[in-house]
Amino acid sequence: MIISYADSDHDGNIRSRDQRIRECSDGNCIEYFIPGEIVSNNNYYPFGMLFDHNNQANSSNAYKMKYNGKELQETGMYDYGARFYMPDIGRWLSIDPLTEKMRRFSPYNYAWDNPIRFIDPDGMFATPPDDYLDVNGRYLGSDGAATKNVRVINRTDWNTISSDNGGSLSAIATQALQSSSSVVTVNNNQINSDINNANNETIADQSKERQVLVGLEVTRGDIPTAQVTSIRGEDGIKGNTKFSTEPFSDNAGNIIKETFFGTNLIALTQIHTHDVVDEPGKTNGPGTSLYDKQTSSDFNIPIHAVDSYMGVQKNGNAIQRVMPNGTKQNAGTTNNNTIGQDALRIYIDKQKR
Repeated sequence: MIISYADSDHDGNIRSRDQRIRECSDGNCIEYFIPGEIVSNNNYYPFGMLFDHNNQANSSNAYKMKYNGKELQETGMYDYGARFYMPDIGRWLSIDPLTEKMRRFSPYNYAWDNPIRFIDPDGMFATPPDDYLDVNGRYLGSDGAATKNVRVINRTDWNTISSDNGGSLSAIATQALQSSSSVVTVNNNQINSDINNANNETIADQSKERQVLVGLEVTRGDIPTAQVTSIRGEDGIKGNTKFSTEPFSDNAGNIIKETFFGTNLIALTQIHTHDVVDEPGKTNGPGTSLYDKQTSSDFNIPIHAVDSYMGVQKNGNAIQRVMPNGTKQNAGTTNNNTIGQDALRIYIDKQKR
């Protein structure tokens, strides 16, 4: 008996199809590959158009399910159920049936014009799926839910469930994945307490900078758990703080995670205070410094700076963020911020690229 298998990636895209022979005797079956029988290989541009150099090894056995696991029509469009999608121009043929929920966006846009982060399984109102991390914090893929959670799961469970269900996006696969995983929580109380303590200490004593380390803490188990939390890092000196990370590698030498040195926290971001500058010819300025930018680039994580040199501020001291590429962003204040959630999302999006 010859059996055909379709292999999909984390977005449900059919990447390849192969044929295997199954031989059974006395109720025992063995499957093995047919040498050279790779029926098709598919590679896609982000919005779903196929690369020109795709290898369609056997056109007589052409498999129509491709991008997002949807059927490619003779017209070159994909059938998503609610409407047809045109991957060559990255837009829908008709408007979204739920267009009243997205009045600020074109009803013809696909996945908010961001197919790296979003999927649209049925052609209606694209929503972020649940993203999955393994116990080392490595991004595995996404399910078909629309609850925008981040989950942690054992890699073996992810691989088994995805393989058994032809991917991770179906309702059956989503249910099985969620039953074998837990939602990653964000300990905002701990993070904000550490930030405010560091800020208040610096306001009271401008002789040195203080820092907070924010990371992902994973507890292993049959169903692992994880939280984004923080600890106080070592106090710095005037105008400077220092921290380091420790890489961990697999048997092949590939780095699978980096923790803040001496901790079990997978490094997500660092927050430090800026104290009053008293060197001749220098003055304080709001936001992150050139040194912060270099540190962000060196460690490949966002770096936050708190304007503690301003003293007590009624609405909290401003917090600025610099990204590894040098982009600066407003991250809120010591009274109002989402640094934990932002750091987790940045960490995942970085792995998706």
